Amino acid sequence: MSKLPMWLKIFIILILLMFLIPAVLSGATLFYLFIASPVQISGVAMTPNYPEGQYWIINRMKYRFSLPKRGDIIIFVSPKQSDMQLIKRIIGLPGDRISIKSGAVILNDQPYAESYIPQDMKTYGGSFLQDNTSLTVPDESYFVLGDNRIKSTDSREWGFISRGAIVGALWFRYR
Repeated sequence: MSKLPMWLKIFIILILLMFLIPAVLSGATLFYLFIASPVQISGVAMTPNYPEGQYWIINRMKYRFSLPKRGDIIIFVSPKQSDMQLIKRIIGLPGDRISIKSGAVILNDQPYAESYIPQDMKTYGGSFLQDNTSLTVPDESYFVLGDNRIKSTDSREWGFISRGAIVGALWFRYR
């Protein structure tokens, strides 16, 4: 290549860059849309475990190959505002019976042990799942709660989350 004229060297470099830059940008875009993307936690619904302002990477591929599990922390499209994404913990899986009695979550007729929230934190019903009533989680749906029950708007208010609304799971914290 050293015997080529300078104008030809520049031309070859420009042609390579013309193809290389779009390929890199396309790869980055595909990675962002389908594999992983950053998110900043906004709000106090998941405190103290996931405080406001933390930065996380979402694993967008996780639920393409496996089903969500109880306890997973998910990001999903808000059922009330389609341009907003929310973070909550999966409590109820398809077929589970959920109720709230005496400040506690009852799962399949048994008190549900939640070691990630303070022992003295009470869970109260909302407009969708009221105290002392029970609901069965439908197929392809999930019941989610925020860890900070007093400050969280979640499935107790607006109902179940469809599997299709799930964007991904928290993967790792990066800042």
